[in-house]
Amino acid sequence: VDPYLLLWNTFGGSGYDIACARHNSAILYHLQKQEPRVTEIDFNPSFASSLFFVYLNRKQDSREAIAAYRKKQGNKPDLVQKISSLTRAIAASKQLEEFEVLLLQHEKLISEALEMPAIKETYFPDFEGIVKSLGAWGGDFVLATGPEKAQEYFRKKGYTTVIPYSDMIL
Repeated sequence: VDPYLLLWNTFGGSGYDIACARHNSAILYHLQKQEPRVTEIDFNPSFASSLFFVYLNRKQDSREAIAAYRKKQGNKPDLVQKISSLTRAIAASKQLEEFEVLLLQHEKLISEALEMPAIKETYFPDFEGIVKSLGAWGGDFVLATGPEKAQEYFRKKGYTTVIPYSDMIL
């Protein structure tokens, strides 16, 4: 059974999770004429100690998120091109500051496309680092940047599952 066909004929979605499960490295993923395209990349940034994941315990319904996205109007090919370009630049970042600027640009584009506020402005406006939504907008996990002590900010707000990048990534 082709897992992508099974997904598309039942749940819907991009197939990104399937691609991740099939690779043992970081990947770039996109659909080209309904065909999954996966490129393995080497993403082991020198600033990995400044990256961590925070579990929000706000499981989003991916079906709802996908349906809402598909209803949005706008120039999707242009948006996809911009987001893809930013994604490649993020993956190639050599310095934390550059990475953070690109994450902010990416988050802003997605926020505007979905007509939803960015997760940081909604839940963490006083956090000094960057907070980037992952998965269905504002759902399970966010990626945050900052020194190790910044992780305490989230714990004090009641988010007890804070995982350093090096512990999360295989």
